[in-house]
Amino acid sequence: MADYINTFGQKIQYLSADPDPVQEGQVWYNSTSNTLKYRGSNASTAWASGGNMNTGRDQTSGAGNKSSALAFGGGYPAKNNTEKYNGSSWTEVNNLNTGRRSMLGFGTQTAAIGAGGLDGVTAANEIWNGTNWTEVNNLNTAKSSAKGVGITTAGLAYGGYTNTQIALNESWNGTNWTEIADMNTARAALGGAGTQGAALAFNGGPQANVGNGNIYNTETWNGSSWTEVNNTNTASEGAGSNGSQTSAIIYGGYIYSGAPNTRTEQWNGSAWTETSNLNSGRENGGSGSGGNNTSAIYFGGASNTNATEEWTGLGPIVQTFSNA
Repeated sequence: MADYINTFGQKIQYLSADPDPVQEGQVWYNSTSNTLKYRGSNASTAWASGGNMNTGRDQTSGAGNKSSALAFGGGYPAKNNTEKYNGSSWTEVNNLNTGRRSMLGFGTQTAAIGAGGLDGVTAANEIWNGTNWTEVNNLNTAKSSAKGVGITTAGLAYGGYTNTQIALNESWNGTNWTEIADMNTARAALGGAGTQGAALAFNGGPQANVGNGNIYNTETWNGSSWTEVNNTNTASEGAGSNGSQTSAIIYGGYIYSGAPNTRTEQWNGSAWTETSNLNSGRENGGSGSGGNNTSAIYFGGASNTNATEEWTGLGPIVQTFSNA
């Protein structure tokens, strides 16, 4: 039997931990877990029920992914509850300093930002260190229903609502917010994905009782300007979203012409494609953030539901071949 190096032309890496990032097609041996691993591609998509939140609420903010998520704020009247998710159950942890709903949120379960929001449109900004929330420098413009992407030292906040929909865009450097180039289309309750230097904005619309119709415009951000690209298939607002500028996902939300949305769409860097639906349509739920559109999570939502759904999407996944 031919050996690996003669067949593929290189040796298998012998590592004490899984490589980060991992490239699709990469093979390595993890000496800590004594496993041979390969990053292949998941061939199916589906939403599955996860563990219920302890406190059901809508207009919740979030960070992280389906195995390590953070949910904070939301509800009416606005709550300051924070919960973390371990892939199967939610645990109450230390609260926000100021209870709010419709905040922008981004980061990870151990390092997150929560800014803006309601009751009474605010510019307040808090940072989470894995244990506690600390008030830090405010947004330049008080807003609710904006989108945030990035990490706690390099983030972006765009769109939202003041007394109307806005196109404002602010950059966060870990200490201060700076206003930079606006989006082409003003919108609130929008979806987004990516990083401070390579972001994606899509969908959104007017707040309830203000105007008519939703938006399906998609824009890309290159660190200095926004560019219009191909639209989503279904216009909606209050949807969940996450991923990167070249590999994103949007799910749920509200469609003015119908009931809460169950549709899911995936972005491949140039076009949107409809894929497997949510099990239950809902709007204004919380969603994770980050660059992996194969591990999305949607929690809470309208009517103060505490339901959670977890996504397994098309894309590279790590497969374990054998145990030593």
